[in-house]
Amino acid sequence: MRASELIKWYESGSYQKIVDKDASDTLTCFNCGAELKGKEKFCGECGANTSKR
Repeated sequence: MRASELIKWYESGSYQKIVDKDASDTLTCFNCGAELKGKEKFCGECGANTSKR
C-alpha cells in the first residue's frame, strides 16, 4: 500500500472496521474494509486482490 493510499484509508475511517473486529470474525478487505466471504480472490466491493493479506 502506498503512503497516499494509507493516508486516504486512515482519514476515511475504514481502518476502524478492522480494529473493531475480533480475530475470529470474517476477514476484511485491506483496501476498502468490506467483509470477505470464503476464499474470494478479489474483493466484491472494490476488486482488490485479496491474496495480498
